[in-house]
Amino acid sequence: MKALTIRQPWAELILQGRKQIELREWTTDHRGLLVIHAGGHVEEEACRAYGFDPALITRAAVVGVVEVVEMIVFTPDSWRDLRPLHLGLGDDPGRWQGWRLANPRRLPEPIPMSGARGLYDLPEAIAAALRRQLGL
Repeated sequence: MKALTIRQPWAELILQGRKQIELREWTTDHRGLLVIHAGGHVEEEACRAYGFDPALITRAAVVGVVEVVEMIVFTPDSWRDLRPLHLGLGDDPGRWQGWRLANPRRLPEPIPMSGARGLYDLPEAIAAALRRQLGL
């Protein structure tokens, strides 16, 4: 099971369906189920901007799953037009690639875990606990 660590509040915004395009500096061939891990770092200003209390937002835990459905190569026009879905700042996509996400599912109970860089394999014990919670 592939996982991606995402800082808060971005992980929460993905689970709420408000952020449907994850911004990364790299693309992936991975499609399908992706485990969302909320990183230990919280962007406090962004939390407040989106209505979250930085002290209360979940961190350092597996929080849910989404599906990766496509990669987006931005043009300046598509960057602007898709801003409500990626929530990125600035007028130009620069180095960003878009991972279009669909079907977010929140875990009933977050699973504490340290994250990793890049796209990584979820440890089997964590994957088993996730499958139990989501009935996968």
